[in-house]
Amino acid sequence: MISAGAPASRDGNHGWYVIFDQILFRESEDDQQGLGLFGQYGTAPADRNEVSDYYGIGLVYKGLFNERPDDYLGVAYNKAEFSSRLQPIDGRTHEEVIEMFYLIQWNRYAVIQPDIQFIGNPGGDGRDALAAGIRCEIAL
Repeated sequence: MISAGAPASRDGNHGWYVIFDQILFRESEDDQQGLGLFGQYGTAPADRNEVSDYYGIGLVYKGLFNERPDDYLGVAYNKAEFSSRLQPIDGRTHEEVIEMFYLIQWNRYAVIQPDIQFIGNPGGDGRDALAAGIRCEIAL
């Protein structure tokens, strides 16, 4: 949205969030390999924030393949609820994402992570999208 007027200023903005991360099972008692569950929730006042609520949940498996004990496979779902104050202006209600990734621990210093995301109603405009990418990380 583009406006020619001066931006509004408002005091008292706040928000809060909660995150959990739980191992569901390990392949062996002294092993770090196994399946984990995570979740996220955040909220902020709808009268001063574009996104009023955010939800996310996912599963991550470390070492799914015995020959790749430090790799991760993950799948997640998240949803962002747009402020109810925006709906009368432009009709936006929410955005949803389903994501899948595989993190490859290439060596001690490098990680490669292909990722694919299906984005439902991106930006609240109603046109779904598919996005793919690769993240590379080098730790020196």
